[in-house]
Amino acid sequence: MKKTIGMLVALLVCSNVFSQGIEFEHLSFNEALAKAKAENKMLFMDCYTVWCGPCKALSKNVFPQKEVGEYYNANFVNLKMDMEKGEGPELLKKYDVKGFPTLLFLDAEGNVLYKRVGGTDPAGLIADAKLAADPTERLDYVREKYENGDRSKAVVSKYISLLRKNYLEDELKKVGAEFLSTLANEDLFKDDNFKTYLSIGGDYKSEKFAYVLENKEKFVALSDEQSVSGFIMMTYFGSLRKASVGNDLKELDELAAAYQKAIPGAQLKMMLNNVYGTFYMTNGMFEKLIDLKEKDFELAKDYGNEMYFNMLTSTSMQLAMNPKAANLKMVQQKIEEWTKKAMELQPESPKAYECCAHIYKVQGKKDLALKNINTAIDKVKASGKEVDQRILDLKNSIETL
Repeated sequence: MKKTIGMLVALLVCSNVFSQGIEFEHLSFNEALAKAKAENKMLFMDCYTVWCGPCKALSKNVFPQKEVGEYYNANFVNLKMDMEKGEGPELLKKYDVKGFPTLLFLDAEGNVLYKRVGGTDPAGLIADAKLAADPTERLDYVREKYENGDRSKAVVSKYISLLRKNYLEDELKKVGAEFLSTLANEDLFKDDNFKTYLSIGGDYKSEKFAYVLENKEKFVALSDEQSVSGFIMMTYFGSLRKASVGNDLKELDELAAAYQKAIPGAQLKMMLNNVYGTFYMTNGMFEKLIDLKEKDFELAKDYGNEMYFNMLTSTSMQLAMNPKAANLKMVQQKIEEWTKKAMELQPESPKAYECCAHIYKVQGKKDLALKNINTAIDKVKASGKEVDQRILDLKNSIETL
């Protein structure tokens, strides 16, 4: 009798534990929509991938929280969707998912009511759910007011904020340009105009960006050093990133010079080297790339073995997967040299072995490629982690050689 009571108590305890947190349904997308419609609820869909760190953090630290579960289970049908399996790829295209995690709040017809890209905490996730339930906080509602001619400060600010949250960059640029065109340079000091400008993002060639550079200290006093310097850095970095995948070296040189003048710093050299490295990679300038990376590796050593290791493996992986470099003996030799150094630095890490598997696959050396990818898999398992799908996919592609 005591044993039976003990088992019942244990079952009750387990039931309470498992009932906490968000209860995700094991349904297809259409089945989840049908259930949402039948229960007069919205559909919450966690769009994730198995390799996404922030996705795992949400699943481990946020979704299981009692207060989160109470709110979401009462108001939503909840669904997790791996965007690389099953229905995932089709839904990824349908909802234009560009980053992970993406949290979609849908009505029972599958229309997006609200979207969050990136992780959050329990309070933030509950706040998102409440915004999704408020029609006045939805992008479509605010967009309609704007398109009907409402240019009030509240509507414009909210519209820009929602466009940024939803990663609608083209629309954000259009609306942002319209907003900025109504302001004189001096108006950036009025109301919340500068805050709105920061949320829009800048163009390093624009008059207003030049005005911010000229009056940086005044804007720091209005806002703060981190916000203003971050805005300047990201404005230049966005332009540098675009130039790095182009073919105009003169434009890249001019932009890099302007960046160096505006933002001196200890890590500036490494950042610019990364931009030039992308340019050389894009344009097949491998001798220049190798020379640059060798210098970069020396700089990385000053920041510790972890950064040095990561740079060795990431550079090797990029080159190993670049079809332009596949038959260049000089490049392949360098990759092998760099991965060997990486293995010496961190012999238990799977990264270098995964990289070697890529190299040997490109070279058609199936046995060596399999040996290295199997070693990578063994090392992931030894660390107690789940093997990423991309590693398993690489193994499958090697086996078909």
